Amino acid sequence: MYSYLIRRLLPFFTVAVSAELLELIIVAFLKHTELDLRFLPLVKTSGVLFLTTIVSFFYLMIPYVIYLLILPQRYQNSKLDYIVATGVYSLFVLFCISEECISVWLIYTQNTKMMIDDSNIWTSLFHTWMILCNNWHVFAAIICISVAIILLGTPYLFTKLQAPSFVRRLYHTMLYMLICTLAYINIDIKQLKIDAKHLNEVVSEEGSYYIIKTINEKEIVPALKKIKNLSPSKPDETSDI
Repeated sequence: MYSYLIRRLLPFFTVAVSAELLELIIVAFLKHTELDLRFLPLVKTSGVLFLTTIVSFFYLMIPYVIYLLILPQRYQNSKLDYIVATGVYSLFVLFCISEECISVWLIYTQNTKMMIDDSNIWTSLFHTWMILCNNWHVFAAIICISVAIILLGTPYLFTKLQAPSFVRRLYHTMLYMLICTLAYINIDIKQLKIDAKHLNEVVSEEGSYYIIKTINEKEIVPALKKIKNLSPSKPDETSDI
């Protein structure tokens, strides 16, 4: 079913998949001697990359999906909708292009992707993104490519399809959250084996997915466990009266 939600997310999904495909092509060109370009390993590499791209896309788009849920029908394609959608799209494009450019840069220079220090995740991410400031040509490439994509893609952010009723939008949002939950529970990049050269493993590890999983494992899960341990325990039934 070609729903309103799918239509509004389609431009974002196109950017996410195209950016990963472009990264794969560039790395295959620059590092063709170090990649296993045989048919089966290449299919596995592309498959894992596509899968993790979809999963990270689902996670990243949750705020926008919630926005589409609470946006009243009468404000569809309004000035407010235009400002919010264009702003979110611009940030999403900038994030995707930045992540892909940094990934290509690191693979080309160090044969690795973003390295996150488990002891200080946020500082590690900050130092990784500072690559942009230290390499003006990478920063210039990101800005130029991002602006071009934003200008080309903005007209496609909106649709003449009438937004469904709130109940229908809520139903679609719940299905979306269910997909995110199932993906979170059942997909782990550590279990997705390529059985090829090391660089194939590096390329197949979509950067956004890797960051999300690392933050979840090192920050969110320990925090939830700490909250659970701090919860009041049941009274001791065997205590003396």
